[in-house]
Amino acid sequence: MPAFRSQMLVTLVFAATGCVREEARLSPGESDCPEGQSDCSGACVDTATDPQHCGGCDATCTGDQVCSAGMCSLQCSGGTVSCGDECVDTDSDPNHCGNCSQPCATGACSQSQCTALPSCAALHAGNATLPSGVYQIDPDGPGSVLPFPSYCEMEEDGGGWTLAMKIDGALPTFVFGAAYWTDDEVLNPDAADLDTTEAKLPSFSSMPVSAVRLGMRVMTDTRWINFAVTATSLRSIFAGPYLPTNVGRAQWLSLLGTASLQDNCNQEGFNVAPPGGYSVVRLGIIGNQELDCLSPDSRLGFGGGGGLCGEDPNNSCGNESFCHPAGNFSSKAFGYLMIR
Repeated sequence: MPAFRSQMLVTLVFAATGCVREEARLSPGESDCPEGQSDCSGACVDTATDPQHCGGCDATCTGDQVCSAGMCSLQCSGGTVSCGDECVDTDSDPNHCGNCSQPCATGACSQSQCTALPSCAALHAGNATLPSGVYQIDPDGPGSVLPFPSYCEMEEDGGGWTLAMKIDGALPTFVFGAAYWTDDEVLNPDAADLDTTEAKLPSFSSMPVSAVRLGMRVMTDTRWINFAVTATSLRSIFAGPYLPTNVGRAQWLSLLGTASLQDNCNQEGFNVAPPGGYSVVRLGIIGNQELDCLSPDSRLGFGGGGGLCGEDPNNSCGNESFCHPAGNFSSKAFGYLMIR
């Protein structure tokens, strides 16, 4: 073969080979990394597990986080799992019961199941961060009392208070002689929230008592006091005889922004009821103008009644003070009884 023809053939081969190599070059965005890996600044990485490139190049996990399935999450231990930015035990966490973001309306979780505890105090003891609100409680577990909704005060006065009764002083529903004070009947049991619907809730008869929290609301002003008392239930107290308390006149008066009592007597407690048809109260304090408790014409408290000097016998919650040198006074309030 002539030399010039051989040289031409070699040139054509190289030219053809060069064209093939040019066509095989990578297009923008393509990678020669193994399948399942991505090219991040020249390095082949698995963005499903690489904490420096989690879910995408340069997406870095922080702190104790690990990369799993392309998402940064905490590395949890001791039987806990990652739910958002915290490690939780889904076996017992009421906000993640059995699974992440699966809260319990009861406020309690056991063995990955929502459960009702016997009182708001038990809920608070198990989780002091629970907010105030309505929870399911079950005072006797597998006993005859079914679980019921109840408002739990979790923040004020130490928390763990269970709402038992709501009284509208402008209505005679809960006057001193009403049967609700001594029987097991409930009233509006589904009205369990801290609102202004009258109610006598199941907790009144079914829960033991170690302390009482009392509130009076006039317009938007609600004032509270609390004190210790021990009983098997509120019903057992009100169905019994007079039970004195040691709250003090000033504390009772503090329940209202403006209040009045005659200066003397100052008998306080549960079932305060001197004979004769004078002022009486299921829970509170009475006053008298004379130096005894035989003819009181003033009262402040819950479950009021009676009166022979112009008091309103149907003022079931609030303050009545008549035959007082400073003048007559009457105030109706909306009352709340809580127990712990």
